[in-house]
Amino acid sequence: MQKINLTRISPIRSLRGMLAATTPAPNTHSPKTRTKPLNWRGVSEGMAAATAAVRNGKFEQAELILEDVLEFAPAELRAWRLLARIQRRLGKIDAGILSATRALQLQTLNQSYEPAASITLARLLFEQKEYGEALKMLDNLMAHSPDNHELSLLREQWHNQRSA
Repeated sequence: MQKINLTRISPIRSLRGMLAATTPAPNTHSPKTRTKPLNWRGVSEGMAAATAAVRNGKFEQAELILEDVLEFAPAELRAWRLLARIQRRLGKIDAGILSATRALQLQTLNQSYEPAASITLARLLFEQKEYGEALKMLDNLMAHSPDNHELSLLREQWHNQRSA
């Protein structure tokens, strides 16, 4: 099997560029300037491979797979959400914030409400010691889901941590 050497774009620079996108275009790269590599899996297979890598504890591998998916499908909400969680797990807080923010932007554009991306971003902000922003986001989530026990427990836990 032939290995392909792909030139990688800096994940942070690439994420910042994608955050600037204003529409959920399925592919923002011109086919004339960027071609898909021969080993391109597609979104479904890429997501399955990333999920399998996470299940096996291979977070760095999952991160690389998702970056490849997002290079060719930058509007893939599921990939941004999973990438944010993986980056949080790897301690890449700034990159995780960028990924979770992009997921929220896409979520808003899709006019769907999925608290997972917001919870992820709130946790990342809290870990970054941006308590006010994290609690504000958590309050917003609780307003949309007042019966969500997980959100109530998280809020109580954060208040206890800040008081200690």
